Amino acid sequence: MMNGWGMGGWMAGMGFVWLILILLAVAFIVLGIVMAKRVSSTGGSSPPHNGSKSALEILDERYAGGEISRKEYDEMRRTLER
Repeated sequence: MMNGWGMGGWMAGMGFVWLILILLAVAFIVLGIVMAKRVSSTGGSSPPHNGSKSALEILDERYAGGEISRKEYDEMRRTLER
């Protein structure tokens, strides 16, 4: 009737199903944590604007004020725009 497996085969099969379900749950939890860290490290969404100047605005002011050279300005601007 059970092709020679008997009750032990059914129990082993159910153990395998539970193992797969547990591994899937762990994988989803790990994936959620990784994605949450990735979103928080990249900012996720645009930061709230609280009236402070952006880095590019400060860089423009420093160049206009003569604090940095054109070469330094270009290098810093390329870095900020990445």
